[in-house]
Amino acid sequence: MVVKIDLEKAYDRMSWSFLEKVLEDIGFNEQFRRVVKGCIRSANTAILWNGSKQEVFAPSKGLRQGDPLSPYLFVLGMEKLSHMITDEVNNGRWKALRMGRHGVEISHLLFADDLLLICEADRANMSTVMEVLHRFGEVSGQRVNA
Repeated sequence: MVVKIDLEKAYDRMSWSFLEKVLEDIGFNEQFRRVVKGCIRSANTAILWNGSKQEVFAPSKGLRQGDPLSPYLFVLGMEKLSHMITDEVNNGRWKALRMGRHGVEISHLLFADDLLLICEADRANMSTVMEVLHRFGEVSGQRVNA
């Protein structure tokens, strides 16, 4: 079974605390994490409503599109999803598909906010897929675009 999934407003929904935890888990030092945190948390936004500028506010999540750091941070966040899937494959709950008799097993392919999730077609695997997506959404702020 191959399930193609698109994440809903993927850049806008990325949790800052999640990214900070991912950077820590990867092993980036405190000084680097502080610089990144300053970059993503320093944004202020104002909205034009019927031609008039509204009050400035500070967002609480999301990555700025066009910011050169954002794609890298997004990929690091998605790497966490990849690790979650790999953990499920390794513990036998997610049965990846083997490409040929002696071929490699494939469980997922990620490209930006588009996901291909690959597993044997049965209820247990689909349940695991849904569980992983739910857990990832809980920690990252991401949501599947229905």
